[in-house]
Amino acid sequence: PAPVYQWIPGQRPQDLGVLKGRLKLDYKASTHPSTMHRALYITTPTIELSGEYKCFVSTFTDEDFMIKKMVVYAPERKVDLGHSKHDLHNVNITCRALGLYPEPKMTIHKGTDLKTLQEMDGVSVRTMP
Repeated sequence: PAPVYQWIPGQRPQDLGVLKGRLKLDYKASTHPSTMHRALYITTPTIELSGEYKCFVSTFTDEDFMIKKMVVYAPERKVDLGHSKHDLHNVNITCRALGLYPEPKMTIHKGTDLKTLQEMDGVSVRTMP
């Protein structure tokens, strides 16, 4: 992954790449001079920032790194639920959710009590972009 942040103790942190202009560079995770800027404060996280990030730390005597995946969640902007019965044996249920991330997994359940709902067999679920 391309660099997105650099901090050298004693100097001001730098935002780079996809995080340029999106970090609160004066954020301090602690008051200790050697750890105060160890964390990032992303001011406007959006779903395109989801992905793998690599933290690389080096000193004069050693270096290490770790890679972690970050997911930025986005709630739905709109949800529509509808149904239509085409014949005696088939029902079309349409659930449309716009703007959410990551893509949800949808299942259909039947029942009247939330504690005893049963997932329905023989259901075809299709996700459209």
